[in-house]
Amino acid sequence: MRLFRRAKEQREPASVPLRIDYGSGREWPDFEAALEAYKNPLVALAVDNIVGHVLAGGFYFRSENRQAAEKITRWAERIGLRGLLFDVIKELILTGNSFLKPIGRGESLELTRIPLSWIRPRFDFVIDENARVRVTNYYLAIRAGTHYEERALPANEVIHLAWNVLDPSRPWGYGIAYQLISRQRDWNGREVPSVLEAEASLRRNLVLYLYRAIPKRLIHIDASAQDLQTRFAPELAAALNEPTVDYITNTPFTVTELKPNELNFSYYTIVENVLISALRSPIVKLFTTPGFTEASAREATRLYENYIDALREYIEHMLETHVFPRVTNEARVELHWGQPERPDLRFADILAASRADAHNPALITREEARTIPPRARPGY
Repeated sequence: MRLFRRAKEQREPASVPLRIDYGSGREWPDFEAALEAYKNPLVALAVDNIVGHVLAGGFYFRSENRQAAEKITRWAERIGLRGLLFDVIKELILTGNSFLKPIGRGESLELTRIPLSWIRPRFDFVIDENARVRVTNYYLAIRAGTHYEERALPANEVIHLAWNVLDPSRPWGYGIAYQLISRQRDWNGREVPSVLEAEASLRRNLVLYLYRAIPKRLIHIDASAQDLQTRFAPELAAALNEPTVDYITNTPFTVTELKPNELNFSYYTIVENVLISALRSPIVKLFTTPGFTEASAREATRLYENYIDALREYIEHMLETHVFPRVTNEARVELHWGQPERPDLRFADILAASRADAHNPALITREEARTIPPRARPGY
């Protein structure tokens, strides 16, 4: 009986929050390294292109409660929701995570972004009776100038957007930087450099190769050491520094060119293909690959649209469930991408709506018909 009671107690939720601290090793998330990856031109091009693709068509709001939709529209204009989403989506694509701190309710609601560089890779959590992990606290390391402090951030006071969560025991999302900055191990357990480290090393080696690839000349002169030092060396140095200068002498000498081995670019191509695949954007390939056909571009773009649609669906879900109810007091408001379709209202339609007969009343009065703005009746 005692053993049964002890086993039952172990299955109950932990009364004291548990903590996971990944430390400062190579474990994800490493937000500072992820933000550093944005310095790579290909990474920046991919991230900016995906953000632009998501937001290029704009968005609007709909609801069965017209007042709720209008309230959300006014609130979105006041806080600059478009600009906020641009920054949030950029963080989601690059790192898979973005943190918003809501302040207030109703149309006075403010959403403040918490810098990812402040988020420490540790959290407190409890496990409920259904074996689900529920985060109770995140931790911040606040750096502002010379000021530094650590602070616990209750999870119920923050909106954590986590895109592409792989492990439900860890609340972190995984963006494109995860594959770029994470290291792997080979079959012998040795650490393999990350994709960005390998690409940066190859770029450095390419610069060194081009610097060393300039032919070096070994000049042998049949003259005494004194003549070589006082006469030939200064004159030859001047001639070598200026390739257009001709040199005339009656002293025999030979010139031998020293050239490095040819650079094998196939290794760089392998790393470049892995890097471009990790960026999730066909635009990078279209910009960097000569001869990319129109048919291939259409097919790549079509598959790319699935990724964009999935990201949009996630943004819709987070806004509709975690943000909009704070503004409308639980009234359901939906976010739609693109622009609402407007009917092509002609002047004849307005006249027909204002007419009445014995069986059908007028839909609008003549006064209402006169007040319809001219832009709503472009043709006949």
